[in-house]
Amino acid sequence: MERGQHGHWAVWTALPELTQTLTLLSAAPDHIDEDAMHTIDRFIILPYDRTSTATDIVKVSKEKQCPADTTDKCSLEQNVR
Repeated sequence: MERGQHGHWAVWTALPELTQTLTLLSAAPDHIDEDAMHTIDRFIILPYDRTSTATDIVKVSKEKQCPADTTDKCSLEQNVR
C-alpha cells in the first residue's frame, strides 16, 4: 500500500472533485456541506484502503476502534476549517 504524500497525491489525481471542494473550503464558509465532508473523508480514507467505498471517516474510525477524539464528527469539521 502506498502511504504518505505519494499516496495522497495519487488519490487527489483520482478524485477530481477534491480540488473544487478544497477551493470552496479555502473561502472559509460558515457551513461545510455534507458532500464536501464526504470528499474530504474519501481523501483521508483512500490512501490507506484503496478498495474502500466508505465516505465517512467517523464510521471507519469506529470500526477500527480508534481513540474517541478521532471518531468525533464535530472535531473533524473543526480540523477541516
